[in-house]
Amino acid sequence: MSSNCIPPSKDPLDQSRPVLTVLQLSKVPAYAASIRERTDGQAGSASVEIPVVGSPLHGSFHILFPIDFSDGARWLLKVPINGTPDKWDERTANTLRSEALTMRLIRRRTTIPIPEVFDFGLTSDNLLKCPYLLLSFIPGVPLQSLWFDMSLSKDERYQRCTLALNEIANAMAQLSQFSFSTGGQILFNNKGEPIGIGPVLELDQSPSSTSSEKAGYIELGPYKNSKEFFTSSLDQHLATSATYLIGQEKLLRLFIDCIVQWEAEDLDDSELFVLSHPDFDIQNFIVSPEGHLLGVIDWDGASTAPKSLGNKAYPGWLTRDWDPMMYGYEETPDGEAVPGIREDSPQELARYRKVYRDAMDRVSRAGGSLRGSRETSATLITANITIATFMLVCRAEIMFKIFEELGLPEDIVYSAVCRDLGEDKLAMEVREALCTSFIKLLRAESL
Repeated sequence: MSSNCIPPSKDPLDQSRPVLTVLQLSKVPAYAASIRERTDGQAGSASVEIPVVGSPLHGSFHILFPIDFSDGARWLLKVPINGTPDKWDERTANTLRSEALTMRLIRRRTTIPIPEVFDFGLTSDNLLKCPYLLLSFIPGVPLQSLWFDMSLSKDERYQRCTLALNEIANAMAQLSQFSFSTGGQILFNNKGEPIGIGPVLELDQSPSSTSSEKAGYIELGPYKNSKEFFTSSLDQHLATSATYLIGQEKLLRLFIDCIVQWEAEDLDDSELFVLSHPDFDIQNFIVSPEGHLLGVIDWDGASTAPKSLGNKAYPGWLTRDWDPMMYGYEETPDGEAVPGIREDSPQELARYRKVYRDAMDRVSRAGGSLRGSRETSATLITANITIATFMLVCRAEIMFKIFEELGLPEDIVYSAVCRDLGEDKLAMEVREALCTSFIKLLRAESL
């Protein structure tokens, strides 16, 4: 849910042109060589040859330039596409600083394989004339390529994907040591040590936001509790006048209240928030051809999240079947997956969720947790509830999917519940049935 950049364009190249006009790309090779000399402890030597900068890779929020040294080492220059003087400000600089120092903190205190941050610039007042991160490159295979590699047999693919999930669980479990009483972006002192939590920068998707790109994001938080976190996106939007949609939002808020109740009763609440990957999805994992985890990338926007949505959550690609608007799995009449569809069936997703749930439970208990990974199963619900709070296009289908899973009596109908909530006429016994069933679903250990 986090981003420190302007909303993406349909054409990333269009968005990146302004920063490319200010970036002093010709200065990058010598600059990278000087940083490597310093990093390798060879300052003043001539042993580091000037590297070659490759063609850029254009993403939605950044441009990445590969930097290749003659000895085979490869680095990456990561430049935010809004890194021009007219768009960059103190808030975006603070977010970039937090990203760099959070990555260094993780490398220092865990064995999670993430890129090394060699250097970073927070303003345009530097040799490159724009903000940047200078990172190590992690070679390997993108997990999404392995996951859908149809040249492998089903058994081979399952074994390799299972290995990846086990090692990802081991990596993510290590973030449990970074727990906080509030939610948001980690603040650091001049020595790179955490000193507190500050606000996060989020895209402003409210109708009242201006068309100015610089006003395209707002600061939210720090969050004092998980309810503030879950409702922050809802509170940005103007209320609709449609009774049914008002009721649908009230049902969403009712479920959020149930999540808060469940957290208090079932989770260790010594610290309410934990550092989590900001985009826990398949494109951000690098593996070996056999499935060993080699790298976890793309930490921009890293912040602390409620434990019910935190570091022990299911990976995002394992919960897609509970987001019907975005889920694209299709079958042929004989029950086989349609060729070319890069989606797992609901049955496969459930199978992989069990693999991940069991792996997280083992590593959590090995780390001394008496409750294991109790929150992992529930994140199938909490992750999609979060999507429903800030993606209106997905809300109705997610809410209906969850409602259908509650196992309510046949006379409690989704449309009637939304209508009655919108008119403030929902019967108390129905409200209680909704809450009881929702919390029971959160406590199910086989989701």
